[in-house]
Amino acid sequence: MFNYEYENTLHKRIDWILRGTFLTVTLGYGAYLLMLNPMEMPAFQLHHVAIGFGLLITAFQVFMEWKFAEERNRWILTLSELALLAVILIALYITDFFWLFQ
Repeated sequence: MFNYEYENTLHKRIDWILRGTFLTVTLGYGAYLLMLNPMEMPAFQLHHVAIGFGLLITAFQVFMEWKFAEERNRWILTLSELALLAVILIALYITDFFWLFQ
């Protein structure tokens, strides 16, 4: 998340496949949302896709660092970043962005 380096070509290839999939899903779902009546908006919004992508790509980076990194404990730092991100997102969701949207 903060420092992003590819471990090998497999990591780079899968990362770009995930990013392309995210872009395709985002554009497709965004076009779908534009065709809906504003009163019929589903509960699943585009920011849910972006949050899911952020968590997925960071979890994938943790796995690749655990499996292939030369510095054997670097994955622990990335995992702690993922945990911090998850805690912040859960806190924002539970508190309605710290009570700004009530």
